[in-house]
Amino acid sequence: MHVAESSTMQNRVKYYLQKWSVFVRGKSISSTPGELFVYADSVLLGTAPVKQAVIAVLTNATISARASEDAILDSDIDFVLNPDNSETPPVYHALSSVPVA
Repeated sequence: MHVAESSTMQNRVKYYLQKWSVFVRGKSISSTPGELFVYADSVLLGTAPVKQAVIAVLTNATISARASEDAILDSDIDFVLNPDNSETPPVYHALSSVPVA
């Protein structure tokens, strides 16, 4: 089974998507693009495509280098999905279709 098909991996990614969606919804409307709010709402309502997010997370070099799903650290998933992360491509932004400046 491919890692993206794993319900365990999907649940792990879903957890961090929800964590960061709560964070986004708590931010100021004037400083946050509307697309991020819409995506955050879709995550919190359970309508965001989780498998798409898992595949996006798996494109991270650190995560894709791991030999198995069990070797992927939660802290890596958290880091990759962090919408305020300036050190890696903003996966959360890409999933919400917010252009990156």
